[in-house]
Amino acid sequence: MSAEIEELLRETVQGLVAYKETPRGGIDLSTNTNPLVNPAFERALKRIDAGELSSYPTQKDLREAIGRTHGVTGENVTVGNGSDGVIDQIFKTFINPRERAVIPTPTFEMYGLIGRVNLAQMVEVPLTSDFQLDVDRVLGGDGKITIVCRPNNPTGNVFPREDVTELLDRSRGLVVIDEAYADFMGQEDFVSEVGDYDNLIILRTFSKAHGLAGIRVGYALGSEEIIADLDRVRLPYNVNVISVSIALEALRDAAFVDRSRRLVLAERGRMKEEMERLGVLVYPSDTNFLLAKLPINAAEFCKALLGRGIRVKDCSGWPMLRNCVRITIGTPPVNERFLAYMREILK
Repeated sequence: MSAEIEELLRETVQGLVAYKETPRGGIDLSTNTNPLVNPAFERALKRIDAGELSSYPTQKDLREAIGRTHGVTGENVTVGNGSDGVIDQIFKTFINPRERAVIPTPTFEMYGLIGRVNLAQMVEVPLTSDFQLDVDRVLGGDGKITIVCRPNNPTGNVFPREDVTELLDRSRGLVVIDEAYADFMGQEDFVSEVGDYDNLIILRTFSKAHGLAGIRVGYALGSEEIIADLDRVRLPYNVNVISVSIALEALRDAAFVDRSRRLVLAERGRMKEEMERLGVLVYPSDTNFLLAKLPINAAEFCKALLGRGIRVKDCSGWPMLRNCVRITIGTPPVNERFLAYMREILK
């Protein structure tokens, strides 16, 4: 880029590295997606009238269906182009330039990227050595927005309910709880609290348990006032007709989510045991992935594994996760293949 164009960029974009999409090919265990194919896709395509494609989409039916699923109304729901799109709406709606947003780290990297692009002053508060929230330090960050991923990505653990409740009770700003992995945890989520807190926003997605990362549909749950505010900045028709139809069909099929959950829970425990037999430290997980600390260099392990056609996530960019990798739970045959290659490499 020429120096002249660089000078035209907004300050928050200068020096920013673009997000790199995961290349296709091989076996991808790096993105925490669902290995099962959701039949909602084929059923939805049979229902779509081709004439709908000449009209702009509406979110109304999808919002109401999501609301029924969670025991709230459609007015408590807004839908975005993936959870990333909803996170962008939140920052655009509530953050003025240089206002503070707090994120406990390590966590989902898009929070920081989207916040900085939207001119927020991002305050990162490290988790404790056992990957728990330091509640007082998080509150001390005095964020207008605080984002908590529960269960957390990439550490995989669920923060205690009482710690998150304390943030909601004591925070002077909004508390956003990202529940992307809630379907895989054995603890209660915070959806039932939507009507009790004016400062609560919950994020959910169709990318994980529903197995529909490709349709790019995420949503937020909150008070009617907060949702109405988020809709002020939402781009019109931000989710297309086909994605809306597939998401609606997916909500009618609770059995698929249950099947996905049962697969993950069974394979997660087995994978943990097998890796521990190889001398790998595997942290407890309430998600569809495992965080593992290797006895060898993580970058070298990932390179060797990629050479065998499998991709996992190197998490060493976070200081407390040196030589850690994140491994998405796959189907039993895929997991067996991964374990076989891990044994080879660790030898």
